[in-house]
Amino acid sequence: MTDTRIAVVGAGMAGLTAAYFIRQAGYHPIVLEKTDRVGGRMITDVVDGFTIDCGAQFLMEGYPIITELIDRLNLNSNHVETSQYTGIVRHGKIRKTFRSDKLSPLKAGLLSFPAWLHFGLQGYKLMTGTKSLPINDYAAWQNLDDTDSETWGNHNYGEEANDYLIEPMMEGLFFQPLKDISRAFTNAMTSIFILQKNKITSLTGGMGKLPERMAHEVRLNTPVSSMSISPTGIELNTGGETIVADRVILATTAPVARILYPEAGPVERDPLATTYCSTLTVTVIVKDSFQIDPHIEEIYGILVPKKERNVISSISIEGSKDKHRLANGKMFIIFLAGKAGSEMMDWKDEAVLPVVLAELEKYFPGVSEHVLFTKTYRWKEAMPRSPLGRSRNVARYRESITAATRVFLAGDYMGMPFTEGAAETGKWAAEGLLRNLK
Repeated sequence: MTDTRIAVVGAGMAGLTAAYFIRQAGYHPIVLEKTDRVGGRMITDVVDGFTIDCGAQFLMEGYPIITELIDRLNLNSNHVETSQYTGIVRHGKIRKTFRSDKLSPLKAGLLSFPAWLHFGLQGYKLMTGTKSLPINDYAAWQNLDDTDSETWGNHNYGEEANDYLIEPMMEGLFFQPLKDISRAFTNAMTSIFILQKNKITSLTGGMGKLPERMAHEVRLNTPVSSMSISPTGIELNTGGETIVADRVILATTAPVARILYPEAGPVERDPLATTYCSTLTVTVIVKDSFQIDPHIEEIYGILVPKKERNVISSISIEGSKDKHRLANGKMFIIFLAGKAGSEMMDWKDEAVLPVVLAELEKYFPGVSEHVLFTKTYRWKEAMPRSPLGRSRNVARYRESITAATRVFLAGDYMGMPFTEGAAETGKWAAEGLLRNLK
């Protein structure tokens, strides 16, 4: 059995998780990665002593697979809680809320009493109806994949709660407007991030620590240019050689998988058609002498609602995330909203920075005068979009797997579009592949 040839294309969290569980079963998968590092969008740079998470920013204590991997890979000492304070802007002011305090939105002036009470009652109904659904398996939420989040939220939560709780979360973390998102995804995120009060966590040394520890015999700088399927095997052309496998897990983004897998059937083509939204992240390092308002300095993440934003959708105060990632200075990581990210994707850094700093000044007056250096990262494929139908498409695909399946799809477009979701798709693909080999 261990002589079965297995290839994993892509060394992001989905591919690395798939390979990890396949190895645990006694097989030796080949992992092919087109870039010079593992992790995909979960990577970390260290610049002048500052630890910068370039893409994925945090974890949550309720992530079952990520927590299991951290434990198995002896990273528990690196797994730390961030500050549990969040800020959401209303009327130009950062409203400070605490995750475990249900009264926070009311006390902070984020929501009026009627809006707060109505959201609480509707949130209780949502939790009651979805408490058995897994937070990392998007296919399990298919029965809620019936309308868009703007329409559903305005009707059920009310416009005020939708505008100042739900919209800033979805744009700030996933860079998509509510009108373009199925309520299946928004309901899942509302349950995970707002109603369940899971603590936010991070990894000392950066988010990239996890994929780096998971990497085992990964062939870097090995892009797969084409894949062809025949009765005798699946041929992967890497330019320099042809690798033949009996089973393949495609753990790339949807556009890449779509090109590599022209033989995909009708059920596979639906998820493969998934499109992505874009963003830019701008890391701003300032002098340690810059003073943050004491009222907000312990906030980790700040979300900027549509009614308040220009281009910035979220800001993290990295000292409140993990003080170990700072050298002699303070660090902010700024995310652009999806529309702004797409429009500014090809701008030079010199053009992006003044726009970002001008908006940052609204919340941190004088910050521009204390800048030590900045670093900009461009994510053209930042997050897979979650319009109506994607949950149902993923569910149909998973139900279509048979003993004859030789190519398995994995990646965040095949599940919940965040780190734990990507890991779940990798584990799911590995388990399906292994069942076929028995």
